[in-house]
Amino acid sequence: FIANMTRPDISAAVSFLSRHLSRPSERIWKYCKQVLRYLRTTKEKKLVLGDLDGSSLVVYADANFAPKGDRKSQSGAVIKLAGSTVGWYSKKQKTVSTSTTEAEYIAMAIATNETLWLQHLLEELAFPVVYPTVINEDNQAAIAIATNQKNPALAKHIDTKYHAIQDYILKGYIDVRYKETKHQLADGLTKVKTSTKEADLLLGRPPDSTAQNQGVC
Repeated sequence: FIANMTRPDISAAVSFLSRHLSRPSERIWKYCKQVLRYLRTTKEKKLVLGDLDGSSLVVYADANFAPKGDRKSQSGAVIKLAGSTVGWYSKKQKTVSTSTTEAEYIAMAIATNETLWLQHLLEELAFPVVYPTVINEDNQAAIAIATNQKNPALAKHIDTKYHAIQDYILKGYIDVRYKETKHQLADGLTKVKTSTKEADLLLGRPPDSTAQNQGVC
């Protein structure tokens, strides 16, 4: 509940641990206690909403590549609205990627689906949506495939459903842009270890900030 509702900084760790619910072990229990210890020592950190900067939806998408185990990559995404984190996820991809580019491309496609859903939701709430929504990605090869700047034959083996991202770019719903890894907010949702700096970027400004219209969850 905490990982899904108020603390995106533990989402990746909880995602990895959840894979062992049917076969827990002492080792997994040890890792669970580490997450709880982290929450206890950072209990002052909260998800901050209301740091309004006038921006519309902005999405950050990222993926790791072939972690140990079944080698299925981990996708992560952070969704910002007016400067506040309003959505996030960290989930294992359904297929094994054969390259970093493929893993990142699939991560972008998954983030695109989440973005389209949020665009429709905001429109139903009469909230102004600025098109296209920017999806930030740190893999230039994946961006090149999505924007048809790279030979599509290199991505023919990727499931067709993930190529819908190209159509949505052409229709103006989304725009994929390069973001350096050091500025990629979703990076912390693809790996278990999240730094304090990454956690602050995910959660927003601390409660003692002087920003206007600010609240905490």
